[in-house]
Amino acid sequence: FLNHINKFFKINKKDLTKDFLGIRPKLQGPKDLAKDFIIVNEKNKGYENFINLIGIDSPGLTSSLAIGEYVRKLII
Repeated sequence: FLNHINKFFKINKKDLTKDFLGIRPKLQGPKDLAKDFIIVNEKNKGYENFINLIGIDSPGLTSSLAIGEYVRKLII
């Protein structure tokens, strides 16, 4: 990784830290309501226009214009 990233940025090995990744399990039974693609304006909890986007895996969150339009309507 360091060799490849240094083609673009000069980073020292000491500046890198280990991180973890993995598969996020979908904990949902066959008769459960959907637990993904939950979009909530948390204003009722005192956070005006804090839009919580729950269970939307990338690229869904980063590439969906429809989600963006829906969120825009929530904050206007």
